[in-house]
Amino acid sequence: MGKAILIRTRKRNRRSRSRKRNSTWTGGVLLSGLSREFRPDGANRDFSISHFLPPKCPHCTSWSVTSKGRRKNKRHQKQRWKCTKCGYRFSMKSILDRLDASNIDLLLDSLTSSGDVEEAVAIVQEKGIVISRTKAYNIWRDTVDLLNRSESDLNSQKVACSELQIDEMNQPFENFDHYWILTVIDTASRTWLVGYVSKSRDEDASLKTLNFVTKRCSGYFGKRVRCDGHRPHILNIKRIGMIPDARTKMKDFGWINLIERLHRFARSKALKKRKKFRSLKTLQLTVDLIRHHYNGLKPHSFLNGQTPIQHIFGLRFSRWSDWILYLEAIAPRPKAKLWGVGEGGKWSSTASGHLGQTILDGFAQPTLTVASSYS
Repeated sequence: MGKAILIRTRKRNRRSRSRKRNSTWTGGVLLSGLSREFRPDGANRDFSISHFLPPKCPHCTSWSVTSKGRRKNKRHQKQRWKCTKCGYRFSMKSILDRLDASNIDLLLDSLTSSGDVEEAVAIVQEKGIVISRTKAYNIWRDTVDLLNRSESDLNSQKVACSELQIDEMNQPFENFDHYWILTVIDTASRTWLVGYVSKSRDEDASLKTLNFVTKRCSGYFGKRVRCDGHRPHILNIKRIGMIPDARTKMKDFGWINLIERLHRFARSKALKKRKKFRSLKTLQLTVDLIRHHYNGLKPHSFLNGQTPIQHIFGLRFSRWSDWILYLEAIAPRPKAKLWGVGEGGKWSSTASGHLGQTILDGFAQPTLTVASSYS
């Protein structure tokens, strides 16, 4: 395992004799985990966040960002940034501002194993950390939302489709009810693509599950999908342009063996057979958190000890906080505010011009290939 590589260019003001010199950072989030297709030097080392560059400008998506003082709140100071290209000033809102990185890792690991907020909060409070159930739930929800958004929005996070397997498993619910969890896995990369929770496994639920596949996969048209002969799956697989390959479990029990193994892994975590959930939203958050743990943190022997994300994109994460930091750096999403364009193209809140324009309007999604151009 090699050390983290940080490539950066720093321009200093030579006339300034003060220790706090104004510095302009040019470059991107160049991490040691980027594989050969993203790194021209061919380095392929394990990923470890020790340093990384300031984020992109959320207005013009430029990497030329300079530090512009600090903003003090109740808990700590917040770094402010200024884009030297468009003059926009911003500060990033991070999930890690609410709790320390080690405690967030402990909280999310506890939620992955138990799926119970009260139990996860009790484990964190044993270390002397004051945290409420509402705060823990908000961290859980925002982390899952960030990971889900990165899959659907970022072009670099799309999985090259090879062959898929689709199946479902039921989960007990309160009042003697049960829900269905529809899952899809890619056989070549071992990526768990979808975990959709539905009250039934009818044609509508199957179509929504396969629509998620089209958003998170590339080159899926004409590829084969293995299933157990469930009729709604066969109809919707043909509808999205893929080829169904159905065999019943009576005919061939090992036909969808990978997804059966995936269900066994999910049962070993928070999705116990006897565990009863109280709300559909909590069950969906639990499924998504286990799915991201399976894709980003769990090594697979079939992939020579790599995670699916490392196998596809060359990025290896050892804990949740590193993954959160990386996604917030390459895809900044600050709180939307109303701004106008003043003289010289500079952005200010009191200037006249395109008033009412939202920062996030027309926001171009970044790709990992941008960072390699600064090597």
